[in-house]
Amino acid sequence: MGAHEATARTSDRNYLQAAAGGRSDIPAGVFRVERREGGPDLHFRCDVESLEEVAEIFRGYLANQDGWGDR
Repeated sequence: MGAHEATARTSDRNYLQAAAGGRSDIPAGVFRVERREGGPDLHFRCDVESLEEVAEIFRGYLANQDGWGDR
């Protein structure tokens, strides 16, 4: 994992991860957040504009709160 990525994992098939933009297929100035809750049909993602939003999503995930993908 690079310095521009973060992952919270509850199992191999359940995790939340975020990556900073400006690399790969992620536009500069955004953060891509992905969540997986089992199989590939339960793999979701959203783009947010601030690190504070990323932190809020991670706090909600770690507190087992839903609604992170309402963005």
